[in-house]
Amino acid sequence: DFPIALGNTLLLNFMGLIAGFPIPIILAIMLNEIRSTKVKKVSQTLLYLPHFLSWIIISGLALLIIVTLTTKVSKGEIVK
Repeated sequence: DFPIALGNTLLLNFMGLIAGFPIPIILAIMLNEIRSTKVKKVSQTLLYLPHFLSWIIISGLALLIIVTLTTKVSKGEIVK
């Protein structure tokens, strides 16, 4: 049992390194290529927000934004 568990553990760690290592680098390059500073700042804030706040707070904020926008759209307050 131990050799199988060890092999599975090493395989999962190796797969995590292969999948998880290039993703932050690719994301950093993609963020660097954004020309609009406003879009870049908003996307950076949204990407780093979960590291500083609890997921409960973030989901509450998202729900608040969605409910507010849905209410305004249903009342016809948002018109292009």
